[in-house]
Amino acid sequence: MNLRAPTITHLLAFTAITALAVAACGSDTEPATVAPTTPATTTSNTLTPEPDPTGNPEPTDEPPEETTNDVSSDDDPTPVATFTQPYLPQENVVELRDVIPITPPDDATDEELDVIEALGHYEAAWEQLLWGVPFEDSGMQQHAIDPNLTTTREYAEQMIDEELVHSGPPVDEIALSVEIDGGTATAAVCIDNRGWFYGPAGVPPTADDPFYLTTPTLQHLDGRWMVSNVSYNDDLAPCEGLFE
Repeated sequence: MNLRAPTITHLLAFTAITALAVAACGSDTEPATVAPTTPATTTSNTLTPEPDPTGNPEPTDEPPEETTNDVSSDDDPTPVATFTQPYLPQENVVELRDVIPITPPDDATDEELDVIEALGHYEAAWEQLLWGVPFEDSGMQQHAIDPNLTTTREYAEQMIDEELVHSGPPVDEIALSVEIDGGTATAAVCIDNRGWFYGPAGVPPTADDPFYLTTPTLQHLDGRWMVSNVSYNDDLAPCEGLFE
């Protein structure tokens, strides 16, 4: 996601200092087994049927119990990566996402969907930087190129120098359009930034703008879309009413 820092015009579309703690975990369940049964004996005067020489069991009125190996859709064995944010007066653990889902336009082509997915990975790396994850650990190098790569690195360094913190609820993002011209793609994305705050540690937080209309540019290099630049549109009318 994209947030504009106080001193960097091409960054920051959400920020915060309120605490948000999220974590998730999954579990596996062992498949059920059926214990073998012993045929019951009888002392009645009725004739006992001779055993089948083929070894096949006699038919019974009740079907045998079936074993299942169903795992609830809510069970996810994959552990969720978390991070404890720095500079906050109370411990706040956040979930580190690999990709932020961005709602595409209804008529998006497969190639345009690839652009949106690449942008979602970039947004997740940017979110990690805002949480305070070190630049080298955020994965930003895999999703951005210069001049945007240098800009994001400089802001990460500024956050450390100023002990700047960001926090808020997970944001929603909706792509209004995607345009591809050869190896260059541009998108228009509305970001719901309500509830986000930012500020240096120990300073009363500043509320960020509730919405952003960001227009990233991506370049197709070595088979991948990489974010090369991020800018913002001051006219937020296209985003109004999208997140109600």
